[in-house]
Amino acid sequence: MGHGKRFLSLDEVHPGHYVKISGKYRSGMGFLAVEIEYEMGSEWVLESLLQGVDGDGARLRLCDRWWQIPAGCSFKDESGQMAALRQLRPGQLIKLKGKLGPEEDFKIEKVRVKETLEFNVEMLKGTIQQVHPEHGQLVLMGIPVYLDSRTVILRDQTIDFLETTGNLN
Repeated sequence: MGHGKRFLSLDEVHPGHYVKISGKYRSGMGFLAVEIEYEMGSEWVLESLLQGVDGDGARLRLCDRWWQIPAGCSFKDESGQMAALRQLRPGQLIKLKGKLGPEEDFKIEKVRVKETLEFNVEMLKGTIQQVHPEHGQLVLMGIPVYLDSRTVILRDQTIDFLETTGNLN
């Protein structure tokens, strides 16, 4: 653990906090968080294994949800070269980047194919939408995220300071 970080319990996690969640998505079960780390930022990121591509390539299925890919969205392959969505195949590690839309939806701006390994750590980054401590769950991008006894929640003390002085975002 780096200098200046402290552990949190799920009771200290609230909607509106910006976090990076590392873990593994399990189809039909949700995203199991290994580590949740508070960060400063506003960009939303989903990095997960591709489950499917619709017929015309305008939607990608990750984390048991279909994500609309807008026209003109930047798409790059593993080598960083421009590519087409129709080149994608289920099982590839895909990174979606974007912003929170006006209706709390994920507005995707970039798609990138990542190197797919034997075991991939998947990632969510964005603003927590809901917290259900009684169920060990929170929601980010509409995706249920589950915590267990091994999940670590970290918060940098710089964020604490900025929040108490009113300088965070």
